[in-house]
Amino acid sequence: MFFLIFCAFAALVSCKEPRGPVYRSDTVTRGNPGEPKEKKRSGMCNGFKFGDIETVECIMNVIDGIVAGTPGRGDKKITADEIDKARSEYLRWYEKTVAWFAVSTKQVLKDCQGNNKGFITVESFSKNRKTCLANQADVCRLKTICDRAAVRFKRPVY
Repeated sequence: MFFLIFCAFAALVSCKEPRGPVYRSDTVTRGNPGEPKEKKRSGMCNGFKFGDIETVECIMNVIDGIVAGTPGRGDKKITADEIDKARSEYLRWYEKTVAWFAVSTKQVLKDCQGNNKGFITVESFSKNRKTCLANQADVCRLKTICDRAAVRFKRPVY
């Protein structure tokens, strides 16, 4: 019983924002006025918009290439090793536990990879958006990773 209460508390804490400066792209206007806006899912995480565009930018700028030590400069394919490395570097121990119980790396790949074998691309992520990170709590966990990476990199990542 205590473990379930602990996990519920950890889930609430896992979507809290990191200390220090955080770079957010929701202050940037996208597109030109009068242009039709791209349809996107606009979820809210702690009062800040984190939709499809921000999600893809974050994944490519933080997770892609993290295993090789060059985040954002990878091969444009997200592997299981890259997902695990991002989780281990940017989530606290109690957040890792909740993240693993909520959605495993294997499940993320299954939901997001489409026809690819063992990796996620921008195209496969976009095509499988209804199943890939479909839960808003998972999206907020990704936002937490991105916000912490932005502080470490001292630059916006989405």
